[in-house]
Amino acid sequence: MSDPDKTRQGESPTTEPARDSWALSGSALWGRTSVVFLIALAFFAFLYAPSPLIYDSDSYFHLAVAREYAESGASRQLEAVRFGLLAEQFGDKEFLFHAFLIPFVEWMEPTLGGRVALTLLGAAILTVVGYLSLRAIGGWGMLVPFWLCVGSLEFIWRLVRLRAELFSVLILLLALWAAIQKRYLLLALLSMLFALAYTAVHALVGLFLIILLAHAWAFKRWEWRLLVYPLLGAGVGLLIHPQFPDNLAVWWFQSIEYFRFKGALDVGTEIEPMRTDVLLITNFGWFLGMYILWRAAEKSSPTRRGEAALTFGVATLVFGLLYLMMSRFAVYFVPLATLWLLFEIRRQGRDLSRWVRLPWQGRIRLGLAWILCLLVCLPIAGYELRRYRHRNSPGPANERLLDREAFGETVADGARVVAAWRSTPLYMFWAPQGRYINVLDPVFLAAVDPAAHQAQVDIFAGREPDVPLVAATVLESQYIAYARATTSKILSRRLSADPRATLRYQDINVLFEFRAPETNPFVLDWKVIPSGSQLPPPEDEDPSGWPVLPRFPDPALRGLEGYVNARQVVGSEGCLGLLNTIDLESDTQVTYEFAPSGPSVLWVDGTRLFQIQKPQQAVLGEGMLFSLDFAAGEHRMSVLTCPDPETQHTGFYLVEREEY
Repeated sequence: MSDPDKTRQGESPTTEPARDSWALSGSALWGRTSVVFLIALAFFAFLYAPSPLIYDSDSYFHLAVAREYAESGASRQLEAVRFGLLAEQFGDKEFLFHAFLIPFVEWMEPTLGGRVALTLLGAAILTVVGYLSLRAIGGWGMLVPFWLCVGSLEFIWRLVRLRAELFSVLILLLALWAAIQKRYLLLALLSMLFALAYTAVHALVGLFLIILLAHAWAFKRWEWRLLVYPLLGAGVGLLIHPQFPDNLAVWWFQSIEYFRFKGALDVGTEIEPMRTDVLLITNFGWFLGMYILWRAAEKSSPTRRGEAALTFGVATLVFGLLYLMMSRFAVYFVPLATLWLLFEIRRQGRDLSRWVRLPWQGRIRLGLAWILCLLVCLPIAGYELRRYRHRNSPGPANERLLDREAFGETVADGARVVAAWRSTPLYMFWAPQGRYINVLDPVFLAAVDPAAHQAQVDIFAGREPDVPLVAATVLESQYIAYARATTSKILSRRLSADPRATLRYQDINVLFEFRAPETNPFVLDWKVIPSGSQLPPPEDEDPSGWPVLPRFPDPALRGLEGYVNARQVVGSEGCLGLLNTIDLESDTQVTYEFAPSGPSVLWVDGTRLFQIQKPQQAVLGEGMLFSLDFAAGEHRMSVLTCPDPETQHTGFYLVEREEY
């Protein structure tokens, strides 16, 4: 008699276990799984051997944290970061992943250790996919993990990044299989490890909630252990975290606040929705292979109970929706969808035959179909491999590697550096003695310190006219570092002619130091011309009662002043008239540069010298140069300055230059 609990809705129960015509014995299964692992190791070693670099800058953050753990142990402070949540509450959202990396940075040269760790992680993921594929379809399953690497370029592009998501994929696949095998204690243990290794613990618990509901609908039975054990395991993982409860704060900002800020922050292309053309082109070989498998499967035995197919099907649906919203989820969706198809073939009692049925008439050999699929994949795979080699190349004579090493040697111990969050992982690894602004995600700064975040964004976008002063006051920094190729070129133009900025290093990366010049060449003492007054003011008009344009009271900060910021008086909409009086004891010749943000007019002793109608963005070195012969006595310089309509900055530089 059949067991009613083993009857799936809409299906007839099997009266006896169906024999798998492709079933492997235990030794054969593990032997072939071992072969998959060895081939995967060789594959990734071949991929990573040519370059000493690791693709993706975030990889270096993880190596830097692992190195810090190896040297000082797990700390509640991330020493390299000075602003935002990670500076205040470093609840390491990837603690177990960083602990895993410790031997690779402690026992090996860290960049080599990172590539070895990446090789092992990639091989482990392919091995688990291979093992499950062998369980589903037998011997052909050995080819599945390698077909994914060639057929889905979206999948392999995620595997080359040394990130905790690789750890999470591995744990997730094992957790799903533990649930299918009803090994609930193992499921709880894996859920605990997931909570310690990756921030998205809610995704794991939510997924098993949906799996519970799907099983209840399909099998007419509530298997509460499918939710209780992952929930308990994840809860224990969160509680035993060595940085509890700061890990919960980081989880909140990464998983909840992130979506509130997502539309306003530059968080990278990987969280953008998947484009249809990219999805089809980069995954064409994978789609074709899935079709070949389906057309090669023929009915050979009764329908089976389908826990595996249903479980992987639910996971495929969940991560498929996430993949459509964010391309980074390809690393989950592709293996899950593949395993769903394989176990669905098994559930239906179908076997892979030697033939593939064509959609019209006739058939071709399965081996030939796979060869044709490979030939279709090769052009795109070859192009992507060349692109990967180019983007990950150390350059002629290892110039990228040498640049990072030289940059790291230039940064002073304890130097407070303004750097973009994207570049900070590299600087943390190559110049760990520096202290930076934020890392990993802009939300950790934007949600906690909006003013600092906006200052950082404006500086690297080239919108901030007074970089040295803003760096010193808002960001409490005396250095700025950036990569020339990925930073607005206007930033280098601003700093290269600024007397307060000293170039300390320049190659692929750039390092400037901000320091008050010994003799400040900027004209800074201005009085605000009353609204409605004549411009320029008549010589006989007494300005002694006019308000003074505010300056910083701190002498150290006053030494870094240079930009005449009219916006502090009129905001971002109005124009402002300003007057500066010079009293000379002897005849003097002076050369000035006038560099306003928006449309401006400059008068000297009542004579108009310049009327600038187009916005100039206040770039020092690109302003108007002029030389004046002053006779002994009093002289007046008047300026009418108006806002730059693009940046809304109102103000100008007027600086003495040594030569015309």
